[in-house]
Amino acid sequence: MAVALITGGGSGIGAATARRLSNDGWSVAITGRRADPLKVVADAIDGLAIQADQSSADDCARAVAETVAQFGRLDAVVANAGIEAMGSVDELDVEAWRTVMSVNVDGVMFLARAAIPALRSTKGSITVVSSVAALTAGRHYA
Repeated sequence: MAVALITGGGSGIGAATARRLSNDGWSVAITGRRADPLKVVADAIDGLAIQADQSSADDCARAVAETVAQFGRLDAVVANAGIEAMGSVDELDVEAWRTVMSVNVDGVMFLARAAIPALRSTKGSITVVSSVAALTAGRHYA
């Protein structure tokens, strides 16, 4: 049975992806920063909920390790977690900017780095999800 790890799995696209893969017969682990939504989704799909912050290299490594420990392998990673901060370049708080970059950019690298050894053995893959905001500028999205 194929195994997927999905970040940001407690709601939105991450939860929908988890439900779809589960319906297609995959074993699914989901991560997110808030435990309650994760538990609801994981219980609905008989999956594994891992409270973790994608901006933490240690949390990414722990999520991969827990997934492999639970299911014995890893075939796919869906790097779906992402956040935004509103504000123009001259107004946006520097810490808010750093938090966005930490989750949306650094976190993808941390997750990939942690997952690649397990994915090599299964010839698995990593999918990085983005909103349309990655392709077009928007007012007050620094």
